[in-house]
Order: sequence, then structure tokens, then C-alpha cells
Amino acid sequence: MSKRKSKKIPAITVMSTLAVTALASSVSADTIIRNSTLNGLQVSSGASNANINAQGKITSISGDVVIKAPTTLKADSDATNPFKDAKVVIETNGTVTIEVPLKEVQINSNATIKLTPGKGSIERVSVAPGKNPDLPPSVPGVGSAPNVSLSMETGKITKGKVKLVGTDSTMEYQIKAKDSDSWGTAWTSITGRDIELTASKDNVIRVRVKATTTTLASQARELTVRTENIGNPVVVDKAALKAKIKEAEELKEADYTSDSW
Repeated sequence: MSKRKSKKIPAITVMSTLAVTALASSVSADTIIRNSTLNGLQVSSGASNANINAQGKITSISGDVVIKAPTTLKADSDATNPFKDAKVVIETNGTVTIEVPLKEVQINSNATIKLTPGKGSIERVSVAPGKNPDLPPSVPGVGSAPNVSLSMETGKITKGKVKLVGTDSTMEYQIKAKDSDSWGTAWTSITGRDIELTASKDNVIRVRVKATTTTLASQARELTVRTENIGNPVVVDKAALKAKIKEAEELKEADYTSDSW
């Protein structure tokens, strides 16, 4: 009996499609919204990098779009973008990528917001008290990055530390390792001017002006630590000097003769 060769079946990526009328929907995976009228949409916290793609000119969302997981919002065109007339509420601390124009965004988390150039935009944004999201500079109300730098006067900096020049108590900072995808520390308030921080070569430090009750946090300035920024003060050997001082202290009156001078 001849052996029949088995065929390999290719893996298939399944994407759910919403074509629902007058319902609030919850999704947890890549989803296409096609020709739908929704009372609201929620990306559940169990999702992982969900792509929500709107298609069809009669698609609309009348309620809030609540995002509880890392998500990308996209549409085939501006005409098929149902998100622009909805309020988008972001509750995830992950990354939310916006590839469509949005009118109103409420951020209740420490999310990182990314706008795809030429596609994504936000007209109005509000941030819940105590939250520190990362916002791109094109978002209205995000100020310019502060004018800070790393000192190169290594002889005047504590060994193993770096000095941030131009800081004040309105600012905050983060530090991460080279090539790391995530920041190793939370935003930390700066307490004074020209502060010293513990950092290693190739660490990246970013500094921004903190948010207030009436303003958003500014754009962040990123600084890469080089060898010439790390403190290495000159250590003076005082042993010989101390020996001479001790010798002088031990001299008695009889030792002061014309020969000793």
C-alpha cells in the first residue's frame, strides 16, 4: 500500500467581526467593526494589543469607547471612522496607538499614547488627578520639553553620579537602561535645582514639567549618560601633609633653634 503524504494545514488568524445594531459590545481580541451602530464599545482588560478596525460608512458609536488594555484604533478612512464622535476613555497603563482623528479623550491611567503621523490626532484631552500618561507633543496643551542638560564637570560631581543642570521643583524624571523597552522607574519629583542622580553609562534619563490641576505634563527631554557625565572627582592624597602637621605639633620649645630654622 502506498503511503499518502500528509499536507500541512497553515495556521489561520481568527479576527472577530462586529455587525451589531443598538448594542454595547465588549471585545478582547483583534476586531473589525463593519456597518454597525453601537451604544458603546469596551476593550476588556484581558485583551493583548488588540487592533480595532472600523469599516463601512454606516458604522457609528453613540456611547463611550472604553479601553482597558493595550489597543490600536484604526479605520479604513475618515468616512468610516466611528471613533471621532465618541468619547474615548483610556484606563489601561499600556500603550494606546491612535491612527484616526479623535475629538475627545479622557485618560484615567498612566498610559503611553502614540499618534500615527498623518493619521492620528486628538482635539481635546483631559487627565484624571494623580495620573501621569505619556502624551505626544502634538496633543493640545502639552508644552515644550524643559531646557535641561547633563553636566560635564566630572570633578565637581559625586563619584558614580550625574548632575542634571537646569532642573527645578516643577519637574520630574525617569531613568531606564540602554535599549530597554520600558522605563525602570516611575516618574520621580525633582526637589531642587541642578540635582545629582545615580546613573550608569548609556542610561537614558528623561525630564519633563509635571502636570498640575490645570495643565498637562510637558513633552519630555531625553538625555543619554556618557562617560564624561559621570562624577569622578580628583582625590588628593593628604597623608604626607598630615604627617608634617603631626610632626610640627610634636615640636617643643627647645626644638626651635637657629639651626632648625
